[in-house]
Amino acid sequence: SHGSSGGNGKYRGKGTWYKPHTRGACGSMDHSSEYIVALSSDIYSGGKHCFRGVRVCEAGSGNCVNAKVSDLCPGCKHQSLDMSPPVFRALAPMDQGVIDIVWSF
Repeated sequence: SHGSSGGNGKYRGKGTWYKPHTRGACGSMDHSSEYIVALSSDIYSGGKHCFRGVRVCEAGSGNCVNAKVSDLCPGCKHQSLDMSPPVFRALAPMDQGVIDIVWSF
């Protein structure tokens, strides 16, 4: 069904980066040195995934990294993630700006 990825199903979207420095939507104080991501609002679903672990991979290279859900990204399209600098850097050079990602909880 739409909106369900099953137990280990993968989401596909765009990956961008931001510098967290305030209290995230999940309520924790976030720092740009942490491995955290912000979810698109359709998946954020009022916070039901807060602090869950995610595995994010860059679609082309296959580079992967583990991170934690900590925030909401209102401007992110369906299934896309906004990532802290260390998460993005593990996948691609920062100056790439936007990458294709595959990810799962």
